Amino acid sequence: MKIQFSEHALERMRARNLTTDQIKEAITNPDEQLPNEIGKVAHKVLNDNTTPEKYLLRVFYKEEEDRIFVISAYKTVKIEKYWKGESHED
Repeated sequence: MKIQFSEHALERMRARNLTTDQIKEAITNPDEQLPNEIGKVAHKVLNDNTTPEKYLLRVFYKEEEDRIFVISAYKTVKIEKYWKGESHED
């Protein structure tokens, strides 16, 4: 399915040094996926290789008939605050 990005999402991604590949990976292969008011939130635990600390990539999107529409995305080190399932540890 085609993935499209809102202008807001593209601005946030640039400001937060996130790539379209990272966003697509989170959507297509999430570590956790949750419903929200708008659609879904995909969670992907990542390491940016600049620090030993992992972070959580959160991607907000909605699925439509012919596309996935990305609304926003950000990363946070506060994994436990947003993680809803079982442990995210490897």
